[in-house]
Amino acid sequence: MTSLTPPRRWLAGWILACICAAAPAQAQVVAYEVEFIHRAGFNGDFFNGGYFIAPALGGEGTFVFTTLERGRRILETTHGTGSFFTGVTSSGKYQTVVSASASSSEGTVRASYLAFAEATRWITLTTPEAITRLKLATRLHGESIAALDEGGTTALDGSTGFLNFSEMRLTLDETLTKQINEAGLTTADAVTRATTRLKRRGYSTPATTSTDTAE
Repeated sequence: MTSLTPPRRWLAGWILACICAAAPAQAQVVAYEVEFIHRAGFNGDFFNGGYFIAPALGGEGTFVFTTLERGRRILETTHGTGSFFTGVTSSGKYQTVVSASASSSEGTVRASYLAFAEATRWITLTTPEAITRLKLATRLHGESIAALDEGGTTALDGSTGFLNFSEMRLTLDETLTKQINEAGLTTADAVTRATTRLKRRGYSTPATTSTDTAE
């Protein structure tokens, strides 16, 4: 499993834990574009966006996060780290939910991600094998909260620790979702497709990032 990689100040030891069990095997996939809007915090930037890819019927999803670090556009993929499911309230309303949690092995880094909305939209997913209609939320809203105790370590500027509170928004990318399903892509292949999109916007993985902000 790839570890979640926020900005460099608080990289070490992150392991994302999926909150629910894996979904049964099936072909349909959904792609949500993710946006983070910083609301409060100190000592560092956080993710600014990316994609969330998951089986349409629910299960483990993958985040592809983006961030700006010293002018560089960086992306990080976290395979199978999110949970995607549909819940039903006591009044019979369907809710689309995306969630994830993270912590370091030392317990010094803790983070949570949660967004949801009422499922009010019927969408049709067409694959080479089947046509499926699903009721989903196309716009989810929630929060991301993260904190790091740097154990008394002090930066050159005298600061220590990290905290971030961000609004989290997910919007169904209907064009990308349609392309993924019509091509019969697996979830892993869909993640590759989303990653390619982000690279075309100038993002790259840390190992390949140059001083340029565009390809």
